[in-house]
Amino acid sequence: MLLFQYDFKIEFYGTDSDIRNHQPKLTIETRYGAPVVHIVISSENFLVSALQCKKAQLRLFNMPLNFNESLRRGDIVRIYYKKFTYEDDLAYEFIMSGYLGAPVDFDFENGDFICQYEIYLLSYDTFFNKKLDVKDYIGKSLHEAINLAFPDQAVINMSLQDRERIISESFYASTLKEFVEKLIGRYVHLIFVDVGDLRFKVDTRFVFINFDGLLGQKVYKRLEDFALLFVPQREVRFVGKSIINFWNASLFFTNKIKVGDCVQFVDRYGRSVKAVVQETGASLSNVGDCTLKLRLYDESNVL
Repeated sequence: MLLFQYDFKIEFYGTDSDIRNHQPKLTIETRYGAPVVHIVISSENFLVSALQCKKAQLRLFNMPLNFNESLRRGDIVRIYYKKFTYEDDLAYEFIMSGYLGAPVDFDFENGDFICQYEIYLLSYDTFFNKKLDVKDYIGKSLHEAINLAFPDQAVINMSLQDRERIISESFYASTLKEFVEKLIGRYVHLIFVDVGDLRFKVDTRFVFINFDGLLGQKVYKRLEDFALLFVPQREVRFVGKSIINFWNASLFFTNKIKVGDCVQFVDRYGRSVKAVVQETGASLSNVGDCTLKLRLYDESNVL
């Protein structure tokens, strides 16, 4: 018996007009484990290792054989969840939206008919081919340059010194892709493309992180408040002569923790640990457990 059982609502939109009019062409809403839905949310390296992007794989079990006929690559998908299937008055909460990859369906060895989809946050129009209004960033602060390239989408987790650093060398970029390529390694340790808010179109937020500038942040979320499944496990990496600590944590799924958030918890020795969320992933099902996995960067690290 499941301790918590979740329901899901999945909406498929075909065109921009569908989104604006709030009229999905297909909607799936689960109830008491039917239809069976499996969702895996993970991160993948994008262009270079320091640019990571969230993606999802969606599986629908034993749908009608012609279910995929009306779906197209590039369609927009919205996914919502609701805890406690027996509570009728609870509202659905937003998990993510994204662009549909090529729809695939196949028969599994146990006889199940499976419709499978990859869901992406970035498309050629929203990232690869998107032109920038401002192309030359010499003389601008790093904070100003990022906000010009990513208006209303940037989350900057850096020290004040890094944010106010003036770009003095050649920095010309005509597309978002070029801007990111020039930024990584020289100005920013990590950029993570995460789920944004629920809006008309697919909304993304770009989280810019410099790990050595995180010590001044004061707002921390206690992981113990989010139903930890076990005490976070430490992972040690050696970078030159430095020892870098990471932590891996699993908890019941929530949409309240995102990349770039500051968290704290008590380790197995009773010590308080403060860290920043570097990666998130999730495994979701309406007939199984729903868990959120976190990879945390320890704030005590010295680079």
